[in-house]
Amino acid sequence: MNMWKKLVIQFDWLLFGALCALICLGVITIYSTGIINDGGPAYAQRQLLYIAAGIPLLLIVSAINYETLRRFVWALYLG
Repeated sequence: MNMWKKLVIQFDWLLFGALCALICLGVITIYSTGIINDGGPAYAQRQLLYIAAGIPLLLIVSAINYETLRRFVWALYLG
């Protein structure tokens, strides 16, 4: 089976959907509190930038098989 097809099938879509819902709620909250304090759009844009950097990182890390990390466990403990 193709590796990408296997990842799509085994991906936890319910958890990812909950994550997206929490992200939307957080950005809306940051934006709405910033409107009162005059800085909401700037903070919300910064948060969206962090999200744009974090989602691809999440997908890359979730594609790594945790069994392959056993070879590097000594480096993780030392580092």
